[in-house]
Amino acid sequence: MGFLLAGVALLLSTMNVLDQGRAFIRHLADEPQLVFEHRLATRAEGTDAAMILRTNPDHPVILSGFPAYQSVAFTFPVDARPTSGYLQIDATSQVLAGVEGVLRISIHNARRGEVLLRSGQAGRSLQIPLSPTDFAGDQLVVSFSLQGTGPQHQCAQDGGISAVVEIETTSAIFLALDAPMTSPRDRVMAGAMWPAWRGPIG
Repeated sequence: MGFLLAGVALLLSTMNVLDQGRAFIRHLADEPQLVFEHRLATRAEGTDAAMILRTNPDHPVILSGFPAYQSVAFTFPVDARPTSGYLQIDATSQVLAGVEGVLRISIHNARRGEVLLRSGQAGRSLQIPLSPTDFAGDQLVVSFSLQGTGPQHQCAQDGGISAVVEIETTSAIFLALDAPMTSPRDRVMAGAMWPAWRGPIG
């Protein structure tokens, strides 16, 4: 039994299992799903749900260099009103080494979240819970701002392009509604909408 235990201990130390486990945990921690503000609301029993894409989803939304600005809009249904929900932004970034910058997200010109940019290519997904104030109008206007500095930004004549961020077409708002979204007006106004999304909010 003693030889067996000694052999297992030697095997574990040779395979470096503990270090590999720590590295894996660090890898998971490096790519969290970011959630800004309060915890996401859970869909109330009996409510209907919808997943709505931004208007003009085929038009690329790309921010390049510092500073850079873009905005998109999501159209709310009118006859079936939102009761809760969240905005999900999927973004892909390509950043040069030595760059220090952030992707800033605002809703109706109010800052709601920031994501630090890392060197290399990365994909991030973040969620911003929506409040009753966000549902007051017919649209949700989301603005993006790329802020920071980098080696090329300081040296190049035209400011250089040291970071590029693309807002993916999978970005959407997930809503819980007070009624099924069946009226022709809702379906026309939310023309960039996927078919009704039947999953829990949160």
